[in-house]
Amino acid sequence: DQNIAMDKFGRYRLNDLHKAALNAGLDVVHKTPSEFLRTQMAQAFVDVIEKSGQGDHSPVESLPRGKKQGTFADELVALKYCGWLHPTFEVHVYRVYQQASRDEFLRIHERSLASLEFRPMTDALLEHRTKLGLKTMHYHYANECDLLNKIVLGKTAKEFRESMCLDASVSLR
Repeated sequence: DQNIAMDKFGRYRLNDLHKAALNAGLDVVHKTPSEFLRTQMAQAFVDVIEKSGQGDHSPVESLPRGKKQGTFADELVALKYCGWLHPTFEVHVYRVYQQASRDEFLRIHERSLASLEFRPMTDALLEHRTKLGLKTMHYHYANECDLLNKIVLGKTAKEFRESMCLDASVSLR
């Protein structure tokens, strides 16, 4: 239930992870991000990440002032920090991470299936509009889908979802 802020490089704010562990009732008051980064284990871990040469930014950065203050760390360092905080917290974070990964995989898989189903329609629409000398914009595809939904369902996709109390993320196919 704790939001974990990220910076523009996709690094996680370790202070938020610390706060989440505290809110979970774990005895980690003295296990702050700065204490973690002073450990030999953390320093060696960060050194390996830096030497791997991936990314154009430091794997760890502390911002002392402003709205975005805190210690921001690469995803691997953030996961290592969770393990250092407490084993129970580490398992919880891994489970949340696994579920998010599965959800993302399913979302991408469903999108790829949808694109396969729509490929003939989108190709035909583009070909027809090109023959007419018309430029095809992204919204033309959505308009075509709405037209088909009106023919088949008698309503747009949005209207149909609302009438059936379906979430916007539910595919009508």
